[in-house]
Amino acid sequence: AGQAGFALHDNSEDLEPVAPKDIAILVNNRNEASAVRDALGQRRIKSVYLSDRDSVLTSRESQEILCWLRAFAEPRQLAYIRAALATPTLGQSWHAMNQLLTDELVLEREIERFIGYQQQWQKQGVLPMLRTFLMDFEVPGRLLQRPDGERRLTDILHIAELLQQDSLQLDGEHALVHHYTQILRAADEEDEHRTLRLESDAGLVKVITVHKSKGLEYPLVFLPFGTAFRAQSEKQAFVRYHNDRGRLVTVFDPSPDDVARADRERLGEDIRKLYVALTRARFATWVGTAALDNWQQSGLGYLIAGEGQSRISDCLGKLAEGRAEIRITPLPDPDDTHYHEPAPEALGPAMVSSREAREDWWIASYSSIEYTGMTGTGIAFTGEVEDAQTQNLLEESSLDEEEDSAQMANQRNQHNFPKGAGPGTFLHELLEWCTQQGFQRVVDNPPLLHEQLTRRCGTRGWNEWVESLERWLLALISKPLSLDRAGAETVCLADL
Repeated sequence: AGQAGFALHDNSEDLEPVAPKDIAILVNNRNEASAVRDALGQRRIKSVYLSDRDSVLTSRESQEILCWLRAFAEPRQLAYIRAALATPTLGQSWHAMNQLLTDELVLEREIERFIGYQQQWQKQGVLPMLRTFLMDFEVPGRLLQRPDGERRLTDILHIAELLQQDSLQLDGEHALVHHYTQILRAADEEDEHRTLRLESDAGLVKVITVHKSKGLEYPLVFLPFGTAFRAQSEKQAFVRYHNDRGRLVTVFDPSPDDVARADRERLGEDIRKLYVALTRARFATWVGTAALDNWQQSGLGYLIAGEGQSRISDCLGKLAEGRAEIRITPLPDPDDTHYHEPAPEALGPAMVSSREAREDWWIASYSSIEYTGMTGTGIAFTGEVEDAQTQNLLEESSLDEEEDSAQMANQRNQHNFPKGAGPGTFLHELLEWCTQQGFQRVVDNPPLLHEQLTRRCGTRGWNEWVESLERWLLALISKPLSLDRAGAETVCLADL
């Protein structure tokens, strides 16, 4: 870093430093790409694999999002909440996770938080809810401190947008969770949702397969696995080659002759790929060679190995004789040098608007619009009259809301309590609590029941139902139930 550059305007003293974006590393397959990127990562050099066809739904973050969605959809399921909070992206400490098992107040606070996420999901959609969730747990700031953080955050937001689109065709959060589970299972079989390319990828070291690099040009090119090859073998289940008529044939349980013909075609393809790799650079190409077993069977080995020469160093030395453009150098000794990315240009101060922020608007009736349109006819418009009219409208609206609120309060009873599985579970848990406390104790101690209802209704946003539920439960517990048809013998829950 800082020791090499490109000459500008034919001036060797004025150099443009070599940057990661100038380098391309050519590989044969995904395994080689993974090895190269791991080695670059150890040197803190960021890279992008341009031949990557992975679906965003096969990323680790896609499975974590499934845990989050389950907790949002069923915030009363403690196992789902614990699984969601334990995902690595949230970065929760062991101490915080242990509190979920030992501190009921902490657990109740998290339940209320996830209930809030569920309500936001129902009102605004899954995308705004996920953004709120990520900001609450400071996920963007934490991820962007990591070398692969921008990639991971982009994948999360990409999946969130896909979920928002799919939710428009589905009914409810449980349907979306089921749908997302299904597409995750099928993610390996399709590439419909490929990972998005980042704008910042253009500034990284590019890792790309030789096949994908056809027709492209890069300033500097590295081919680290120059003598790697995969010979055909009789142990393979089948081999393919072109017969004498030029037709591609597949041979199962191949004979030695079949294997030899298939390997000749493999060698020809390796030589063609080598030609592609050696012609991608604008300025220079580095080729890595190693004395692998039977290295002469590789494309490069076939071209440089002379008769009676078995050492790769001798073959390379003979190739470079009399050619100043070819240099043979050993690998540098390993060290602990790390790449330090140049500091980005500092941004200037944010611009501040010089105009006065004033919005000239008001609540208007149709008559005021008509008056405004008639100003050219000599009819004057006075804001005071409109303000008075507006005030009257607001007062009437406020009175209507108060009347509606009072009417709703009178109508709150067991017949119009919210319907569905959630409210049913809520009532079931209340009756279980009464059973644990003792029905007679609940009847004799109404403040105890009131406190429990206030807390439970508060977590669901049902504060207006506290008094109605209190009257309903006390009446239910005290209601005499006939034990025979004549009704001579009765019992109530408070007697149990």
